[in-house]
Amino acid sequence: MGAAVVAGCTSPDDPGSSTQPGPGGDQPSEVDFAKQPELVWTAAITDIQPGERFLSPHRMAAMYEVADAYEVDGTVIAAVREGPSVRLVGLNGDDGALRWNVALELEIPDQPQPASDDPTLLVPVPQETTGITEVTCAAASLDGALPCVISVFDTEAQTRTASIHYFTLSEGDVVETVTADHADAVRVVDDTILTAGWAPEREDQDISGTITIARGTVADPAADWIREYPIAGICFGSGDGFTLGAFGGFVHFSSVSTVFVDADTGEPVVDGELSSISELSADRFIGTRCEPSQLSPQQSPDRIAIVGDGTGQLLHEHPGLHSWNEPRIRTASDAPYIASYSVFDTSTGEETWRLPAGDTSQVVAVTGETLIAFHDSVDERQTVGYDLHTGDERWRVRGDDFYQYEGADGTRVLGRGGADMNMVSAFDAASGEIVWSLEVPDGANLRIVSAGLLVATHEEIRYYAFD
Repeated sequence: MGAAVVAGCTSPDDPGSSTQPGPGGDQPSEVDFAKQPELVWTAAITDIQPGERFLSPHRMAAMYEVADAYEVDGTVIAAVREGPSVRLVGLNGDDGALRWNVALELEIPDQPQPASDDPTLLVPVPQETTGITEVTCAAASLDGALPCVISVFDTEAQTRTASIHYFTLSEGDVVETVTADHADAVRVVDDTILTAGWAPEREDQDISGTITIARGTVADPAADWIREYPIAGICFGSGDGFTLGAFGGFVHFSSVSTVFVDADTGEPVVDGELSSISELSADRFIGTRCEPSQLSPQQSPDRIAIVGDGTGQLLHEHPGLHSWNEPRIRTASDAPYIASYSVFDTSTGEETWRLPAGDTSQVVAVTGETLIAFHDSVDERQTVGYDLHTGDERWRVRGDDFYQYEGADGTRVLGRGGADMNMVSAFDAASGEIVWSLEVPDGANLRIVSAGLLVATHEEIRYYAFD
């Protein structure tokens, strides 16, 4: 199997984000959908943890009972809910054999507490860990160990305590445990550790909450910097999901809102409050900024689509429009960008053509020279491929065949359809013709890896190889 890959998770008020929480990441750039993948192995939950179910190793997805699995350096990672606790499972990526099955018993390092009335005198005090255990793992390892945020939510006290545990991919042994109460998510970038999380408002604050982001090392996740970012709530989302990402020299975290900062310093890149941000090309980004409604404070906020360069300087602004955060797969760096239903020239920021407007139209991806959009009506969904530069319609297929976007390789597009969403098909991006189709279990979750597909249900995990 190839490099780790996982899909993104929800971003608040972002119509183009995936609606499925996950560890966060992008599909591998070398993926090729030319050949129909063949089943290589199946791992059944009955052989690993009888009576339980596979779940996502991401606490928000697991909360919604989403089955999922992803791969890190040849090990397939999944979670299993066991009452109020969670087990983390590692499978051999080559044959699906069980490598390890670990119960997540949270052992947070003792915290210094005042030993007397003198607050300067501190002694270690063991921490209580009763409640519901949750886990969110990174999509990459560092020195052979996978960092996971493990937390316990105390249902009585309504408090959450968290730490980062580092699991060896070979044995599942914990080689390091570090307190990180601020963290919902963890990400590995080169040899650094990024953590981030959101905390709701407190009675003494006139804000909607605080997002905290830190950059550091295995031993100290805040060694480089840690900063808090108050959220005013202008474009306040539900927080029903979160994603921690990095590209260029930037770090971003989305939950109730989006924070976009310089990776070296933690300084915010863009003034104002954001609802989304994503990489547009190697040296540009696109996002949506929120401002209070000019009509009434009770109205939804005004939105402005923004485009900036690798230094953080804004190049174009489009009031009243929003970005879709659609994935761009093997698309030229100077290719047009999309905001709402308009397509713009990257250099000038001028509109070149418009998509058919409609409340139920959605841009889902750009691959090669093709823009892919969903158009929903009362009767059905239709998926349409447009020429990215001219707006000419290249193809149109019914939602029965292509209802959900799964990925692309620049030449072909993976779509999910079928009466029970049990057919995965590769469509030619230029013509819309079906190259191949694969039947998968009803309701299965699909992940793309460099050499194939991981397909997960509550009962089993399958691996299909492209060659």
